[in-house]
Amino acid sequence: EEGGGKKEINPYLTPYISCHSQSQSSKEESKKYSVVKIDPSLAPTTPVEALVLVVPYASNWIESDLHLSILTFMERMIKSPWLAKRILIVSPQQNSTSMQQFVEQFLEDSASIELPMAYTNSILRQLVVLDMHASTEYKRDQFVILTQGEKGVVPNLDLISGVRVSLRNVFGSQLPMVMHPFDLTWWEAMVNSHLPRGKVWQEWGTDFGHMVAFMAAFWRTSPHAAALGRGIDSVTIQAQLRPNRDSRFAHKAAVDTVASIEHLFRGLNSLSERLHHNVNQYLLPSSGKFVSHGEYLLPAILLMLPLVLRVIKLLVKDLGKFQFYRGLSSAAGAIFIGSALVYCYAATEKVETMQTVAIVVYAVTLLLVFFKPKLADRIATASQKKSEQQSIQLMACMLALYAHVPIALSHVSLLVISALVWVPLLSFVDYGGNTKLKLIPGVLMIVAVILMLLVVFVATGINDVSIPWGLYVCSIVVPMHFLVVILSLG
Repeated sequence: EEGGGKKEINPYLTPYISCHSQSQSSKEESKKYSVVKIDPSLAPTTPVEALVLVVPYASNWIESDLHLSILTFMERMIKSPWLAKRILIVSPQQNSTSMQQFVEQFLEDSASIELPMAYTNSILRQLVVLDMHASTEYKRDQFVILTQGEKGVVPNLDLISGVRVSLRNVFGSQLPMVMHPFDLTWWEAMVNSHLPRGKVWQEWGTDFGHMVAFMAAFWRTSPHAAALGRGIDSVTIQAQLRPNRDSRFAHKAAVDTVASIEHLFRGLNSLSERLHHNVNQYLLPSSGKFVSHGEYLLPAILLMLPLVLRVIKLLVKDLGKFQFYRGLSSAAGAIFIGSALVYCYAATEKVETMQTVAIVVYAVTLLLVFFKPKLADRIATASQKKSEQQSIQLMACMLALYAHVPIALSHVSLLVISALVWVPLLSFVDYGGNTKLKLIPGVLMIVAVILMLLVVFVATGINDVSIPWGLYVCSIVVPMHFLVVILSLG
């Protein structure tokens, strides 16, 4: 005591908090970030697990209401008697660096020797990306909770439930929350004007629109996607807030947002292992409802059912004699194309190389599998040609089933679009008949290729458009396209 008063220890001078700036050892913008490490001050043991909070860039943390609240959050965590896990707070030092880029860079550095060992010797259990936007365009405070990762990966549903409970514990039970980044006010207005009045129908229509939007969000990459790819349960919270009404005080919604993060971390702090008892595959029509894996498998089965029926019909009724050479060579050609493109996709990142390999492999396989047998056997009878077409269609439907079942078990959003394209083309048309209807799929595929090439060559330099050769395109689209073209030309 001095002068009758008590001395207060500055919490930022204690050994339980430290900061590391990665910009000192790198000139790349994506590697310029800072990490604040907060260790438990009253825990009897050294923490072995860590919770990560990612916050956006700010040139002056004191002038930013969000970052000023984060500083207060740090002070509270240092003095917190319940904290048993390490907390890492990460923020970029450049405004030009996207959240996704520097999160991925931070995770790469955490798995290497780029960061000091004191920052990497704990297991990263959960990661929360926090972003906030204040604008007069927002008519109300709303939170966007993004769960979507790459290749259909989502975090454990318990984490999403914890985020929902924490936000509504602070903001109230009527807080608007959506699980996708799209504006569906037009859809809600259309549902309210066209569906019968009543809670059931209009609520179902609204939830259906939000579920489709949740599935469409998988085609975008969320900032936390890199963490999900490394097995870390993570989520992105985007606060869309109205501007501060009184500049004399900090933005109340920003302060409450950080308070909800503290509430969430207190719940996650009580876990001594990773989340695993809840579902890890789901669709979210709203923050309080989910469609689990077992529920959406039935529609997935119905989407692929025409392939099964076509295979049964060919085996039981239509196919008189299976043409082994044409059927097996076509299947082998499709598998060879898919394998070659997947290998090239893994070995190189150059778009021009992928395009060249795809065109050459496709053309050579089509020549060997389709045109060479046609030229060698010009006197084939009509019944033999019919059997050949039916044999190829049998193998094509079986390959499509084999390729889409794993997608149904892991990425149902991708399955719906893929099945709606390939199932009708392969199963609805009787390619063994003499109808001209079988020419339509081939024409559609040729038009699709022309449009795709035009987009690639015109939009060179646009990353989202000029790189169409993803893993799905290499392993599914191009082989299925090859089979449809062979069936149509047959």
